[in-house]
Amino acid sequence: MDNPELQAKVEQWLSDISATLHRLSREREVLRETRTQIMMGVLSAAQAEANLSRLIQWHDTEHSGLPADIVARLR
Repeated sequence: MDNPELQAKVEQWLSDISATLHRLSREREVLRETRTQIMMGVLSAAQAEANLSRLIQWHDTEHSGLPADIVARLR
């Protein structure tokens, strides 16, 4: 590639997207586990709400890291 700045930007985007996918995968796993435990009757409503609250906190503290233009395209 002749443009090192563009290459660096693309590499950063790939890194950001990878980190975001990892976070989403972790959140999905928590949601699945919460759903399973609710269905099995081993998780109280309060515990389920605590799990969901934790997800919201993760989301708020770990912004996607994606540049605004990529987020706009994804929407």
